[in-house]
Amino acid sequence: MEEKGKPDKRKEFLISGLLSLSLFLITYFAVVFLTGLSELYIAYDFDIPATLYLKGAVFHIPDNDPLWTRDALTSVLLATPVSSFVLSMGAVFVFIARRNKTQLMLYTSIWLLLQSFNMTFGLISENLITQTGLTRVAELQGLGQGALIVTVGLAFYLMFQFGAFTARLLLAHGGPTFRKHRYLAVVIFFILPWLIGNTIVLIIGGPNIGLKDWLVKTMMLVMLLPAFFVRIPNEEPTVKSPSHLIIVLPLLSIAVVWLSTLVLRQGISF
Repeated sequence: MEEKGKPDKRKEFLISGLLSLSLFLITYFAVVFLTGLSELYIAYDFDIPATLYLKGAVFHIPDNDPLWTRDALTSVLLATPVSSFVLSMGAVFVFIARRNKTQLMLYTSIWLLLQSFNMTFGLISENLITQTGLTRVAELQGLGQGALIVTVGLAFYLMFQFGAFTARLLLAHGGPTFRKHRYLAVVIFFILPWLIGNTIVLIIGGPNIGLKDWLVKTMMLVMLLPAFFVRIPNEEPTVKSPSHLIIVLPLLSIAVVWLSTLVLRQGISF
């Protein structure tokens, strides 16, 4: 019986890992587009010309331009973390509100939450650590060095707590195999997709990738590592997704990566 069960376990983990990697890539570019477009819209509202590329939004006026008023600077620079936070809360609400939860919904909600929350507090932490972006907003608000340190610490704490929350979701709804082989499940569902997915994203970005990109992507580990330590919750029912998703979802992720790269290399402007 043990030998008989091994192939089933390997197959289940292989399918879960492939679906998880596919959704990592799909949700990553979904968050990039949604937050990037919100930043472009706010910039457009203040008559600030901007273009969204793979590396993020580029503004076509100098930092000392009169268009960068106090309101414009605060609104534009906060557009990405605020919109991604709203997106992350929406992902949590939709999953919790649905009575009949499916495997696809579980995986999508987890990665959408992780990607968008990382684009909120991971980005805030990176900006404050490297003294870029949102640091200008902090200076406008008169926040001192002590307040910045507290903000980074709070961001790390919230990321850790939300990471633990997603881990409990996976262990509660992921099925008995995930619960029995928790550490293997965490590596296959969280760590490997994070590693492979970010490698793909960094390769696509090529020479345009800088320290900021490495830091933001590394910040997600603050949310992934708690999965190794959280207490396993009570098991909750989840409906297995149709078998054809193992083919459809990877193909969809390839299409999303290709189209996103094609569009963002050209740039999007309002």
